[in-house]
Amino acid sequence: MLGWGNSDTSTYEVGTHHIEVWIDNCMIYRKSFVVDLSPEEKVEKSKRETEQRERARIEEEKRKEKARIEKQKAKEKKVRNICLWIMGVCISLGIIFGIWGLQGLKTLGIIIVVILVLIFRFK
Repeated sequence: MLGWGNSDTSTYEVGTHHIEVWIDNCMIYRKSFVVDLSPEEKVEKSKRETEQRERARIEEEKRKEKARIEKQKAKEKKVRNICLWIMGVCISLGIIFGIWGLQGLKTLGIIIVVILVLIFRFK
């Protein structure tokens, strides 16, 4: 039996313990008893467990919020890249039209159609 103490108080691990009396390798008596936490210790343990659950809940909320923010940032980056691509195309078309006029745009259209046909034909 694990424990320590004196004639006034003793300390044992929480759980079920047994006192056994043996004579000549024969047990003649066995008494079981349960050691439990004091009411104050039970309240303190319950308080600690509640605090741990609350901290875990807060950490989970933080993790979810961080994931939501990362997802939003990725979405914003994708939209920004698409907008930049569209702006680049529009500027390029404006430059081509400014330099070569409608004939330049027609030529560019033909080049784009040929490239698309080649891309989709060999896929």
